[in-house]
Amino acid sequence: MFLLPGWPQNWYAYHKIMPELVKKYHVYVVEYRGMGSSDKPPTGYDKKTLSSDIHALVKELGYDKVHMAGHDIGAQVAYAYAAQFPEATTKLVMMDVPHPFEGFLSIPLLPPPGVYVMSDKERPIYPWWFSLNSVPDLPEKLLQGKQMSIFQDWLFYYLAFGGKPPMTQETKDIYYSAYSSPDAIRASNGWYNTFRQDIDDLKTYKKLSVPALGIAGWDSTAHTLEEFLKQNATDMKMVKINKAGHWISEQSPQETVKLLTEFFGT
Repeated sequence: MFLLPGWPQNWYAYHKIMPELVKKYHVYVVEYRGMGSSDKPPTGYDKKTLSSDIHALVKELGYDKVHMAGHDIGAQVAYAYAAQFPEATTKLVMMDVPHPFEGFLSIPLLPPPGVYVMSDKERPIYPWWFSLNSVPDLPEKLLQGKQMSIFQDWLFYYLAFGGKPPMTQETKDIYYSAYSSPDAIRASNGWYNTFRQDIDDLKTYKKLSVPALGIAGWDSTAHTLEEFLKQNATDMKMVKINKAGHWISEQSPQETVKLLTEFFGT
């Protein structure tokens, strides 16, 4: 089983579910290009290239087919992997975020009412950082060091169900250190400023042939992910975990393990 984390986290995003999963699977959590201790080259952050990196790793490790699951940006890479290499994918799980598709072009410039009403536990999510992270050069100048940790803290709060982040201070510190340098911010921004290329690449893929499961923690993201899978997969299922928020494997680890093991089987 390959697990791909998302932004602004690293491999540690899965630390609550790995101990249970390794009882049944050989588990790899991959920090792909631009994340954590992996290289941060100037180019290659489109999901087609990132998934090709993962496929090369799968072959290098000697596997013909693997279970593939991803969260956030990792879900986008996981879909691109399954779409490009269906013969190397048993099943696919996407958590809370779809691969970039035409629907991304309809995200409003100005936030709809209610998106920042934290008392509304099922408020719609407004991903304004998609735009900020797409601006060349600026985010790494604005956010390096402690400023990035302030940004991350806001996200952990905003995207957590009930406004209660499921991370300890120790866990947050791990995520802070992974994105504190200008180089790390610049590389992670690469995952966002390639969204338009990802949308174009999606049009070149055949409709996904392997079974796919979408897992979401918000009503709004569940709707978007379900819409994407209905358009781009022939065999799909959608599940929403109540009270999970965006940080699915950390806020609802037991439910996540149950869904993964039931879907992937042996």
